[in-house]
Amino acid sequence: MESIAKYWLISVDSGAGRCHLRSPLPLVTPMIEKRTMTLNLSAHEMDVVERLADEKGLSKTALVRQALRLYQSISARLESGEKVFVEHPTTKEKAELMVLS
Repeated sequence: MESIAKYWLISVDSGAGRCHLRSPLPLVTPMIEKRTMTLNLSAHEMDVVERLADEKGLSKTALVRQALRLYQSISARLESGEKVFVEHPTTKEKAELMVLS
Protein backbone atom coordinates (compact mmCIF):
# COMPACT_ATOMS: atom_id res chain seq x y z
CA MET A 1 0.00 0.00 0.00
CA GLU A 2 1.36 3.41 -0.95
CA SER A 3 1.78 5.93 1.84
CA ILE A 4 -0.37 9.03 1.58
CA ALA A 5 1.66 10.71 4.33
CA LYS A 6 4.77 11.10 2.18
CA TYR A 7 3.19 13.85 0.10
CA TRP A 8 3.24 16.36 2.97
CA LEU A 9 6.13 18.68 3.69
CA ILE A 10 7.12 18.62 7.34
CA SER A 11 9.84 20.75 8.82
CA VAL A 12 11.52 20.02 12.11
CA ASP A 13 12.89 22.79 14.30
CA SER A 14 15.54 20.73 16.06
CA GLY A 15 16.44 23.51 18.48
CA ALA A 16 12.91 23.77 19.82
CA GLY A 17 12.03 20.14 19.15
CA ARG A 18 8.98 21.16 17.12
CA CYS A 19 7.56 19.76 13.93
CA HIS A 20 5.48 22.00 11.65
CA LEU A 21 3.27 21.18 8.71
CA ARG A 22 4.51 23.62 6.11
CA SER A 23 2.01 23.13 3.33
CA PRO A 24 -1.77 22.70 3.46
CA LEU A 25 -1.58 20.94 0.08
CA PRO A 26 0.29 17.83 -1.02
CA LEU A 27 3.69 18.53 -2.58
CA VAL A 28 2.90 16.08 -5.33
CA THR A 29 -0.62 15.56 -6.52
CA PRO A 30 -0.55 12.02 -7.87
CA MET A 31 -3.19 10.94 -10.33
CA ILE A 32 -5.15 8.74 -7.97
CA GLU A 33 -8.53 7.29 -8.78
CA LYS A 34 -10.99 8.71 -6.26
CA ARG A 35 -13.56 6.45 -4.67
CA THR A 36 -16.60 7.25 -2.56
CA MET A 37 -17.20 5.94 0.94
CA THR A 38 -20.21 6.22 3.22
CA LEU A 39 -19.21 6.85 6.83
CA ASN A 40 -21.72 6.26 9.61
CA LEU A 41 -21.01 8.37 12.69
CA SER A 42 -22.89 8.97 15.90
CA ALA A 43 -24.41 12.40 16.37
CA HIS A 44 -21.60 13.29 18.78
CA GLU A 45 -18.88 12.12 16.36
CA MET A 46 -20.43 14.12 13.51
CA ASP A 47 -20.63 17.19 15.76
CA VAL A 48 -16.90 16.82 16.46
CA VAL A 49 -16.09 16.47 12.73
CA GLU A 50 -18.20 19.51 11.87
CA ARG A 51 -16.71 21.61 14.69
CA LEU A 52 -13.11 20.70 13.79
CA ALA A 53 -13.71 21.30 10.08
CA ASP A 54 -15.22 24.70 10.87
CA GLU A 55 -12.38 25.64 13.26
CA LYS A 56 -9.74 24.65 10.70
CA GLY A 57 -11.56 26.10 7.71
CA LEU A 58 -11.65 22.70 6.02
CA SER A 59 -14.34 20.64 4.39
CA LYS A 60 -15.28 17.47 6.26
CA THR A 61 -13.61 15.46 3.49
CA ALA A 62 -10.38 17.45 3.80
CA LEU A 63 -10.45 17.02 7.59
CA VAL A 64 -10.82 13.23 7.28
CA ARG A 65 -8.02 13.10 4.68
CA GLN A 66 -5.75 15.09 6.99
CA ALA A 67 -6.63 12.82 9.91
CA LEU A 68 -5.76 9.76 7.81
CA ARG A 69 -2.38 11.22 6.87
CA LEU A 70 -1.64 12.01 10.50
CA TYR A 71 -2.73 8.55 11.69
CA GLN A 72 -0.66 6.88 8.97
CA SER A 73 2.41 8.95 9.83
CA ILE A 74 2.13 8.21 13.56
CA SER A 75 1.48 4.51 12.93
CA ALA A 76 4.54 4.23 10.68
CA ARG A 77 6.75 5.83 13.34
CA LEU A 78 5.38 3.55 16.06
CA GLU A 79 5.81 0.46 13.86
CA SER A 80 9.47 1.38 13.34
CA GLY A 81 9.98 1.48 17.12
CA GLU A 82 9.84 5.25 17.60
CA LYS A 83 7.85 6.92 20.35
CA VAL A 84 5.59 9.93 19.75
CA PHE A 85 5.13 12.57 22.44
CA VAL A 86 3.20 15.78 23.01
CA GLU A 87 4.69 18.45 25.21
CA HIS A 88 2.91 21.05 27.34
CA PRO A 89 4.08 24.49 26.12
CA THR A 90 4.86 26.00 29.51
CA THR A 91 5.55 23.11 31.90
CA LYS A 92 7.38 21.06 29.24
CA GLU A 93 5.64 17.98 30.68
CA LYS A 94 5.58 15.21 28.06
CA ALA A 95 2.91 12.61 27.43
CA GLU A 96 3.38 9.66 25.08
CA LEU A 97 0.81 9.19 22.33
CA MET A 98 -0.57 5.69 22.25
CA VAL A 99 -2.39 4.26 19.23
CA LEU A 100 -4.77 1.44 20.01
CA SER A 101 -4.87 -1.40 17.55
